[in-house]
This record gives sequence, structure tokens and C-alpha cells, in this order.
Amino acid sequence: MRKVSEMGETMKMVRFSLIWRALASIAVVSGLVLQPLPATATNTTPQANPALPASPVVGTLAEGETMTYNIDFAMSDWAEYYFRCWVYGPDGSKINVYLLDEGEIVIGCQIQAYPDGFSFTPPSGGYAPVAAAAVETYQLEVRCEEGPGDFTLHWEIRNRDEGLTERIAGPSRIQTSVLCSKKGFPHGASTVIVATAYNWPDALSASGLAGAVRGPLLLTHSDYLDADVLAEIQRLGASKVYIIGGSIAVSDQVETALKSELGDTAVTRVSGASRYETSAEVAREMKAFMISKGRSIDSWAYLSTGANYPDALAVGPIAAAMVSPVILEPPSGGLSFATRALLQELGCDNAILLGGTNAMPEAKEIDLVDMFGADYVLRLGGASRYETAATVATFGVLLGMNPDGAAVVTGTGYADALSAAMMQASSTSVLLLAPNDGTLGDPTRAFFRSIGPVYLTHARIVGGFGGAALESELSMALTGF
Repeated sequence: MRKVSEMGETMKMVRFSLIWRALASIAVVSGLVLQPLPATATNTTPQANPALPASPVVGTLAEGETMTYNIDFAMSDWAEYYFRCWVYGPDGSKINVYLLDEGEIVIGCQIQAYPDGFSFTPPSGGYAPVAAAAVETYQLEVRCEEGPGDFTLHWEIRNRDEGLTERIAGPSRIQTSVLCSKKGFPHGASTVIVATAYNWPDALSASGLAGAVRGPLLLTHSDYLDADVLAEIQRLGASKVYIIGGSIAVSDQVETALKSELGDTAVTRVSGASRYETSAEVAREMKAFMISKGRSIDSWAYLSTGANYPDALAVGPIAAAMVSPVILEPPSGGLSFATRALLQELGCDNAILLGGTNAMPEAKEIDLVDMFGADYVLRLGGASRYETAATVATFGVLLGMNPDGAAVVTGTGYADALSAAMMQASSTSVLLLAPNDGTLGDPTRAFFRSIGPVYLTHARIVGGFGGAALESELSMALTGF
């Protein structure tokens, strides 16, 4: 069995410059397929291109057609500016987007676009660095490889030193959940996941489904629908809601309120008789949705104890981005018969155990090795919940997730991490845990410092914990101090 438990050594083996320079080596990220770049762009006459309009840019491309825009960067000496873009397009379309300097590729990606879209940040660690000069003209090229139709292109430029850290926090866990939705889905989403704000198992299992439907996870009171949650569903323009969990977790009153707003057929409850059965039903619903769209789920399944939440918190963005199931297992004994059957039903052929042997006993690992083979079973764990989270985040980066824009949440609660998972997945970034003492903690600090300031421009703190001391330490970690 393969292990990723020594985070420092693993990070030393990876040169993050290669992550964005050698795109062919990066894994598929839930339809975001990174391809080798051509040596030059199709359009080599930049002066003939129109200026890039203000974001968002709406256009139409026929299959095989290319549109190239000019971007003028007005920069002072020694300034470092960063550019990123993402595109929404028709279901099944494949669109290449490249940032160019006089016909030479700076960075690019191939994006599998869907009706709701899914944001993509160039894999330089968040932003593509551009040279400092008085005025520098770059080009943005959009190529439609398959699936003609309308596209919407969003883009932004900012100075590297603007806002190293950002705090996303509301006066309650529910309002923080709404703020994460606004940040992750500023332009709306057709589908929303709703779960209770006051327990963790149902929402923890829902990351893969949220990634499949490209929608946020909103937390609610168990016995009534919060007005802020309803307002956010309206802002998103959602026409479909999945309620995760039974009527004890999310009451029939909440379901009735949602049906009154959206219609009876627009609300689906996914639940089972226990947290384990709910986890399985969520995975089945995820697969059914993907099949309905002509797509497939990831072959990797993440298995976590159903007895506690810390080890699985950091996997949320990865499971969402990759559209992978998160399956809860009873805390003792070998692999349950129900999970064994579920893995076969889902078509998974790789398994990742989250946490050490105290959380996920060795007997489960042995059963998985018997089922898949030693080369297809991986344990992501550490000596503490913080080290496990850093190890999971490192694994995500190795799969192609961005270390830049990482979110830090408290390791002593679950609500903010659950809310942040889909927000982070929407920018293909990761999530880490920190203690409630105003510090990052050694594992999280080591994660940032192992990557280095060249590849880090900003990070998020989700929730009100840590105060100014945490913000200061996170800024120092991002700048290499």
C-alpha cells in the first residue's frame, strides 16, 4: 500500500514550477483536462486583435473557431501583476484558453465547460505571472475544439501585494455558509445542496454530489429554512435543490418551504436510515446525475470514519473537484459489506483511507488491498488532524489542485469547513486546518512554506477564529517569513 504521511519529504520532491510549465503531467480535474501546450498561438498578429472587453465577455464560437483579444497591462516598475480567467459554455463543449505574449504561450488550459460553468484558475498556483513593464500587451486566445455555442469568459488582473489574506466570516455558521456560496458562485448556480448546520455526517458526504451538480452547499437550521439561505437560493437562480439527510436532520418544514419556492419536483431529499446509508445514497445520486449528463464519476473513493469529522474535512474540495464519493465507514472492524458492495456498484477501483489506524483500522486497509490490490489503496494520515489535513491538501496539489488561494479553517469545528469545500473546489484550491490559538500550527505553516512565496499570492481564512494574530501569521507564511 502507498502512503503519503511525511508531508515535508513529499513536498520537497515536487517542484511547483513544473505544475504549470509541464501541464501534460497534471491529472484530470473533474473535466478540467490540462493538455500539452502548442509552441505558438494560432493568431500571431496581436495588433489586429480587439481589446479584451470588461468582464464578463460573452461571445459565440463555431467548432474549430478561435477568438483572440488584446490585454494591455499598465504597470509601474517592480510591480508583479497576476491574471486569471475562467469560462462557462454549453454542456459537452471543449474550449482552450491561452494567455499569450506576442504569440508565445505564457500559460493555458483546456476546459470542459458545462451549462453552469466551473471556474478554473491557471495552475501556476493561482495566477499566471506577467512581466513588469510600463505598458505590456498580452493576448487571450479562446479556441473552441468541440461543441459550438455561446460562451461567457470571466477574467481579472490584480497586483500580487493586494490583499494577501481574505477573511470570509458571518455572524453565524449559516451566514458564513451563504458568504462562501457568494464567493464561490458569484454568477449563480442552477443546483444547490442543503444540509443541517448542526451536525456533520450528511454534509461531509455531499462534497462529491455538490461537485457533480456544480453548486454550493448551504447550511440551514434543522427545523426551519433560514431567510438568508432562501435569499441566496434566489440570488443563485437555482431551480433544483438536494436536501441531504432525513427529516430529523432537515425537517419536513424546510422541505415544504423549498417546494413552495421552487416547486415539488425541484426538491429531492437524499437520505438513509443511518449516516452510513445516507452516505451511500448520496454517492448513488452523484453517479446517477453524472450518467444523466453523459459523464462518469472519478474512480477514486475516499473512505472516512463515521464516528468523527476532522480527518475528512480537508478532502471536501478535492472530492468536489474530482467528483469523487466520500463514503463513511463504521469506526471498528474490517471493511463493511455495504461499503464493499457500494464500491463495486460505483465502479471505483482505487480507495483512499482518511486518517490513521485509530480512525480507520488496519483491517479495513487489508480488506481494500484484497479488493483492489496494494497499488490502488492509499492512506492519507498524520499524527494529528492538522497534519492529516496538510497531507490531504498536499495530495490534492499533486493531483492538480492549486495551492494558491488555499482556505484555512478551524480544526475544532466542522461547519465552516463544510461550507468552504465547494467554494474552494470552484477555484480548484485546497483547504487546511488550524488550531484556535491564533497560529497556523506547524503542519499548515509547513505546507505554505514548502510551496514558497513565488507560487502564493493569497489565501483565505473562513470563519471568525484566530483574530488578527492568525491573519498576520498567514501573511508571513505567504511571503516566506
